[in-house]
Amino acid sequence: MKLREIRSFEEVMRYIDQMECFHDYRTGGFIYNGDGASIYLEEDWPLEMIKDYEGAVWRIDLIGLSDLRFALDTACGFWVQEIVRGEKPGEVLIDLENGSIRAIAEDLRIILIKPGNREEPVYFPA
Repeated sequence: MKLREIRSFEEVMRYIDQMECFHDYRTGGFIYNGDGASIYLEEDWPLEMIKDYEGAVWRIDLIGLSDLRFALDTACGFWVQEIVRGEKPGEVLIDLENGSIRAIAEDLRIILIKPGNREEPVYFPA
């Protein structure tokens, strides 16, 4: 079920800034299809809160990829330190606790695919 979607590179990067660069969120999966990729981000809860809260999930689509590089050194989930704009046009850097993902794409899209159940709803522009 797709709930909300932002479809412009600039708007997606603004939203990422508003979400504090998704610091301490977890990557939930990666899909690569040649000229595009999707990265899932999951809200992470402390162990003692997991039974009461269900985290939100976002999907970031990298559309029209011209470069995608992974540098990972981990055996478990990847925690996001920050997602930022790179120096090159269309470049996105995902700094992970144990590595990084760098992509250059023509466009970005971010989709809130599951809102979670915390008291304060996830901000997502209409």
